[in-house]
Amino acid sequence: MLRSVKRRTEERTKTQEDAFRYGEEVVNSDIFREAMMQTHHNKTTVGEHSANVAVTALLLCRRFNRVIHPDERRLVLAAFSHDLGIVGRHEKYAGNLETYFRHPKDSARIAMDLLPGMNMKFYRSISRHMFPLTPVPPTSWEGIIISAADKWVSIKDLMRRREQPVV
Repeated sequence: MLRSVKRRTEERTKTQEDAFRYGEEVVNSDIFREAMMQTHHNKTTVGEHSANVAVTALLLCRRFNRVIHPDERRLVLAAFSHDLGIVGRHEKYAGNLETYFRHPKDSARIAMDLLPGMNMKFYRSISRHMFPLTPVPPTSWEGIIISAADKWVSIKDLMRRREQPVV
């Protein structure tokens, strides 16, 4: 049992390191620095939430490794980018409902500027991450994983107390 816990802890630590290495282009951007300053889910920031989604998505990807083989780097870059459209939300959107529906496409546009060499599957995985709240589902494994990781991390964000450590 103790060996199992130690193994899982080591796996999570390596996954976190890999996620931040893969996501370096986004994490070091000006907009991500802004995301680290903007509150999200009342208890975290957009940046912290996105980092948690990136790590969770990479963990899921590795758990399903025998069945599916998404590009880990692209998955992580999309996860780090998935909520960047929320940055400046109070100036851009009239309220929560508008934010829910518009930020995925805004996040994909920001990702296009940050990472212009990515394919359309990459951008769609960002723009469709709010499914089923928005009507168009993800069409790739990366998109499904990001959407699932986002839901899981959002629930965890809403359930935790503010002083709990992030990631």
